Amino acid sequence: MDHGRDREFKRKRALSFIVVSGYVFFEGCEYVVILPSAWDYLQTLGVTEEYWLGFIISSIPDSTRLSFRDREDFFLTKTPYLEDILVSS
Repeated sequence: MDHGRDREFKRKRALSFIVVSGYVFFEGCEYVVILPSAWDYLQTLGVTEEYWLGFIISSIPDSTRLSFRDREDFFLTKTPYLEDILVSS
């Protein structure tokens, strides 16, 4: 009996590791895409001080948080007019 529980625990631990590793990888990909293009864009604006890139890096989590909040509000709100259209047809 303990052998089955031990195997189930190891399976769940391995799946958890895979999920967390994937999340960390894709979270890092965001910075890999944004940083080089942001620095190039700042240079086209004539910015040579590197602390402006720091401002951009520090604003990424805030903008992500705002965009996800808006997306959740969009999908979670009920639209009464849509229900009226479906009921009337």
